[in-house]
Amino acid sequence: MLSFLAQLEYNFYSDAEAGTDFYEKFSIRRNIQVIFQCLWNETYYRSVMIQLARACGPEFIRFINMVINDATFLLDESLAALKKIHDVELLMSSKEEWNALGREEQQQKEGVLEDAKRQVRSWLIYAKDTLELLGYLTRDAPQPFAQDVLGDRLASMLNHNIKQLCGRKCMELKVRDAAERFQWEPRKLVGQVVDVYLNLAAFSDTFAEFIAHD
Repeated sequence: MLSFLAQLEYNFYSDAEAGTDFYEKFSIRRNIQVIFQCLWNETYYRSVMIQLARACGPEFIRFINMVINDATFLLDESLAALKKIHDVELLMSSKEEWNALGREEQQQKEGVLEDAKRQVRSWLIYAKDTLELLGYLTRDAPQPFAQDVLGDRLASMLNHNIKQLCGRKCMELKVRDAAERFQWEPRKLVGQVVDVYLNLAAFSDTFAEFIAHD
């Protein structure tokens, strides 16, 4: 029964790609992630999922590909929205520069700011939950990620985001009262990304090769 439930869950996660609105699928998948994590805490269910992961069947590979796709999109959108908030609020903080703009341009900037705030409040929650899913999957069931089909893509996603979060442009993601306004805690997010690196490094040297090849 639990084996059937596990397969049903990750098939439903994948099927949300085609059967729903593009944005609605993230809400559906977050609900699945909540159920997934609750069941993962059950020893027998976790052992069933680990067996399915080690088997690396095509449906499980498809599921992991969708998780990587989601993490890539959600992190990109979250960080892009944070940069917009940073840029507009920095401009608004300089009265001289802000007042030099025409009213129409000010309204356009204000619209960009409000849209970015809405986006980051949604996407960032989904992004953190998706990284959490990758975290315990790579910790307890790392075998699929040693395969070329998944390892290359995951390495590319992790490298891209660690560069965004820790690279020379990371200050563009700094906004005031970030944790209170947007639940934006960059150190914790970096920690989630690093955990995935460490989980796979502990399992095999293969993932280090994927990282180096990216």
